[in-house]
This record gives sequence, structure tokens and C-alpha cells, in this order.
Amino acid sequence: MRFPARSLLLLLVLALLAPTLVLARSRTPPGNLASRLRNVEAPDQQGEQPPPFSLDGQLVNQLSYERMRQGNQFTDQAYGRSAVSAKLQGPAGFSVSTTLRLEPGPTSPAGLVPSHTGYAETLILRWTQDPWRVFAGKINPRFGAAWSRAPGVFGADYAGDYQLREKLGAGARIWMDEILDLPDPLGYQSLQFEVFQADTSFLSASAFAPRWTLATTEADPLTGTETTSIRQRWRASRLMGGADNRRGLGGATLSWVGTEIEVPGGQVAYNAGLSVRRAGLDAQLAGRAANEIGSVAGIEGAFPLPAGMLLVPALEYARRTGADGYQGRNADWWTAALTLKRGALSIAYAWMQRRETDAPVGDRAMGRQHTANATLDLGRATGLALLNNAAISLDWRHRNELGERVQGFGTSFVVSLPF
Repeated sequence: MRFPARSLLLLLVLALLAPTLVLARSRTPPGNLASRLRNVEAPDQQGEQPPPFSLDGQLVNQLSYERMRQGNQFTDQAYGRSAVSAKLQGPAGFSVSTTLRLEPGPTSPAGLVPSHTGYAETLILRWTQDPWRVFAGKINPRFGAAWSRAPGVFGADYAGDYQLREKLGAGARIWMDEILDLPDPLGYQSLQFEVFQADTSFLSASAFAPRWTLATTEADPLTGTETTSIRQRWRASRLMGGADNRRGLGGATLSWVGTEIEVPGGQVAYNAGLSVRRAGLDAQLAGRAANEIGSVAGIEGAFPLPAGMLLVPALEYARRTGADGYQGRNADWWTAALTLKRGALSIAYAWMQRRETDAPVGDRAMGRQHTANATLDLGRATGLALLNNAAISLDWRHRNELGERVQGFGTSFVVSLPF
């Protein structure tokens, strides 16, 4: 069994960051501690701006081990994931923020520990003057929420398919609760519009190892036999295809989000969004180019129960017509989750379904996944300040994809350092 020295060094660096938690300050982002890596950016806040030239951010590290079974085959993997989000507040409502990530690469060498790659997920210039916000740069357009809020390490496996990430573009947000002067029980309401294209600039480049996979198919001119080759690339390109991966502003989203809405017995939050993305080079060359039309809607609640318990149900549905820019290709996703929290302990279950159809070629695919998660907040459980924002989680997953079943478990140690 081979352990790449570079990957082992990266995992060791992540583990050594844990003692710095003694400097941590309290923060409560969405989701639970086991899913904190997906929620690394601080929640949006209205009202008074931080003082100019103040720095605010969060560093999250996750060390994980997984053991999965497919048929009679067992697969073991240990890996680390890390993300840092930082925001520098400037004068007159201007700010600059970025999110940097370190995670396993798309391919793994033989052995337990995979190669890791680093990249810049976002780099955004914002101007905020309530009730307005205008922004531009490398963005993650707002479309759905299950990919960031679903509980556990595996709880957003399918929802991550429709998350819009790493786009070059611009947008604007307006807080409608201020414009309409809505009463406090209706919470915060925001409308957001964005235009973008897939990032193929130098900002898509990776460090330590390639992170992009490019498949090319060539036909022998004599026999007509097609051969597909896979190449690993350090930077994204137009050749990779996909919706909105083209020159110009190939995509747009319109979304509405409401949070902290008071209802009998608790609070709810919801999101709804529409997207339009133009076809990329791959669909054009195949003669099947079409605009991808996406829609998403989700709702989440928080309801206090007796004995200090909190019940958090969530449901989200997303659909893409002309998926990936191909005419006749459609896909939809469901994510349903239920979390019960009491003190330092959080127990959650999530059910996911993905269905894809490609009528011109007669393809149909269905996948379902069940996951369970138990997370223990070590700071709350032990009362030690050193362990604030640290947690250990145990996750179980059962997936049925194209008739093949994969089942196994994972355990993770997660630490978060706000600064």
C-alpha cells in the first residue's frame, strides 16, 4: 500500500491546525458541524457594516476515513478537506472576499490516501448599501440550498450535482423586506439576479495536482472504431463542454430566499430559483444544442420540542430541462432530511433521488441514496474552550445507482476556526 508523501504532509498540516481553536470565536452558520465544510462562508447580515479594513473569515478542516462495500469488494480511503473563507471590509460599503479549498483530486493513486488539489472557489468584489448589494468576480450563483444545508458528510451528495459553482459574472441582491417594509414575523426576504459564464481563466487553475478531467473521443479513419482517452488537466477549458461554458454571459439566475419566518411552533426558511444556461461546445458539436432551463424550490423548518430538543425538517426539489445544454436531456433531484438536535448531539437522516433521461439516445438512469449521521459537538459536550467548533461524526450511506448497490460508513473529525 502506497502513501504519497505530499498527501500525507497535507493531512498532517490539517491535523496540526486543531490546537488553534483556542482562539476561536462563536459563530453559528447553517447546517450542523458535520456539514460545516460546505457552509464556510459567513451568513449574510443586514444592518451596520463592519469597520473599514477589518478582516473576517473562517477556516474549516475535515479529516475523514471511509469504508465502502460494493458486492464483495471493499474500498478504504482516508482524506482531508480544508476551506478558508476571508472577507476584507473596505470603506463606503466595499468589500473583497475569497474562498480557497483543498480537497482530493479527481483521480487517486494506488493506496489509502489520494492526491489532493487546491484552488480558488470564489473571488468577489462587493458593494453593499442596504437594501442593495452589487457584486462581481468569480462567484457561486445562488440556486438551491440543499447542497449546503443537508445534514452530515454524505447528506448533499446528489444536491451537489445542481449547485452552480466557479462562474465568472456579476449580480445584484435587494432585501425586499426593507423595500416593502414587511413586519418582523415575515423575516428576511431577498431577491437576487446574476449573469455569468463558466470560469476557464487562470482562476480555475489548481495547485498540488490536476483537478479537471477531459475525455476526448477519436475515430479511426479506416475502421471507424472510436477510442476514448482521459486526460487530467490543471485548468478548465472550453473543450470540457457543459452548459454556460462558452464566451459571453452564457447563464443567468433569478432567486428569492426567505429566512427566519415565524410560524406557529417555530421558524421556517424557503428558497426558489430559476436558471437559464446556454449550450457549450460539446452539445454544439453533437448537433443537439439547447438552452438548459432550471428550477428549484426548497423549504426548511426549526421547531423546538420538549426536553430541549430541536426538530429540523427540510425538503428540496430541482429540475433541469435540456440538462447540460443537450436537447432532449432532462434531470431532476429530490432531497429530504430530518434532523433532531439536543445539546451537543445531532442525529439526522437524509433521502435523495436523482432521475435522468436522454430521449434521443434512449437512456434512462435512476439513483437513490439513504444516509444517516450522528454528530457530537465536542465543545458543548466537554465544556472545553479548546474544543469549541470541533466535532466528531459517524455517517452511514446506502446507494442504489443503475442497479448497483454501494453501502458503507465514514467517520470524520471537523474543526472550525473563525477569525
